[in-house]
Amino acid sequence: MNSSNAKLVGLFREFSIMDRLWVPAIVDLDDPAGEVRPYTRFVAIGTRSRSKYLVFHIDTETGQLRLGEQQTLELPTELTAEPSVEPRLLNLTSVFLDTDRVNSVVEISLYLDKDSDVESCLFRAAVLSIDDGRMIVLDPFWTTGIRIGGAWDREYIEQNSRTTGTLDIPVL
Repeated sequence: MNSSNAKLVGLFREFSIMDRLWVPAIVDLDDPAGEVRPYTRFVAIGTRSRSKYLVFHIDTETGQLRLGEQQTLELPTELTAEPSVEPRLLNLTSVFLDTDRVNSVVEISLYLDKDSDVESCLFRAAVLSIDDGRMIVLDPFWTTGIRIGGAWDREYIEQNSRTTGTLDIPVL
């Protein structure tokens, strides 16, 4: 195992248990209903017991997912500067994870293409396989930001994107 893969394995093992999934969002103050809209420039996963997050950002230069960890979640500056919206963090845990039990990530598949760089933690897409058979697919190449999906989204990435390979990392 090379040093980049070892770094990723260590990072993913640290975040193998997750019970929180967060994205930035806005409340449109001009909308009488106060509609909340996800602004998925990053997706953060974590646990209740830790104050650290595994964060998937959209890299501004390549459009790839950039993987990293953060102590705190900060809203994108472009949201905080806009007076007609109220920025928030939106908790999507109950939409994508089972909230009645611990969710263990058993494998993470990182899709690669010509712009990917494992050493810099840049990837075409990521799939987090959960121990109950579900998966969370993160695809940054959508006009609205990172698409968070499931099995169909994995098939879409495999069949319609120009991936050059997959790095599968067993976590448990």
